Amino acid sequence: MSLERNHDIVYNGYNLGRDWFVGNVTNQQNLIPTTLETVNQTFYSGVTNMTTYSGDKTFNNYTYHTDVQYVSGLLRNSSGECRGSCEDAWGMNSRLMTPRSLTEGINHADDVAVAGMPAVDGLVAILTVSILATPET
Repeated sequence: MSLERNHDIVYNGYNLGRDWFVGNVTNQQNLIPTTLETVNQTFYSGVTNMTTYSGDKTFNNYTYHTDVQYVSGLLRNSSGECRGSCEDAWGMNSRLMTPRSLTEGINHADDVAVAGMPAVDGLVAILTVSILATPET
């Protein structure tokens, strides 16, 4: 966001940024469902541990194939406060952690979190990229 907004991050920005990147490098025709809303107005991630995407992208006469797998357990599922599910990627109850430890290393954590979801959902997108075609020389 702009300087007037202290370069804050949009709601769910960390998860959205990851998923927009994945969608772009795998050439998805639709947005990756970063959040899905339930009937009771609680947001849940549309991607989970082991969700996969694949696709090809051409740039500058190179064609790349990218396989993506979402993995939990590498990054803590965390927020400034316990909202919705209070378990991190390892199933540890976040209520046992202090608010400071939950936001450790997360910039703008309180502004990024969407009600019912943590600032960071704890999923990491692992990319495997291969080159399918190179420019003729």
